[in-house]
Amino acid sequence: MPRRVSRKYHLPLFIAIYNVQFFRLRSRYLLQAALAALVMLGVLLLVDSIADAVLAAGLGSSAVIVFVHPNSSGAALRHLVGGHILGLAVGALASFILFHAGWVPASDGTHHWVADMVAAITLGIVILLMSATDTEHPPAAATGLGFALQSLEITLVLLFVAAVLMLAVSKLIFRRALLDLD
Repeated sequence: MPRRVSRKYHLPLFIAIYNVQFFRLRSRYLLQAALAALVMLGVLLLVDSIADAVLAAGLGSSAVIVFVHPNSSGAALRHLVGGHILGLAVGALASFILFHAGWVPASDGTHHWVADMVAAITLGIVILLMSATDTEHPPAAATGLGFALQSLEITLVLLFVAAVLMLAVSKLIFRRALLDLD
């Protein structure tokens, strides 16, 4: 609803259906959405082996932050790369404990319950470490969960790191062309 109508009838701002700046800056919105789609296509082609939707969702969420709010703290390279690396490290450790160390019997019916518990603990540790190291990046929590809940493969780890670096390099390349879309 147009802002002048909201003001005339004294309606709260949350009633608005669309961002009024969209029509004024529509070419900017279209450009940044197209850049995000292209970069995400490259990321998804690079990490085609990521079968787990949690990892893909985390990368997609990072792309939204980088291309919609490029000047936010969550889009800073320290937060983007650091948060995902912490999520990857903690998730890989959890994956090792669950699937490779032999500490959890795979044939036992409690494995699913134990995996859920380890995943929840992984999330808590990722949040704690991101907060302690000033690398808060909310999509990185999905990275920790995604790696914790599947068997660890070095190829997947390397491809995921390459995907995160692709997002970071894209932000650097397009930094002058990107504006916050508020």
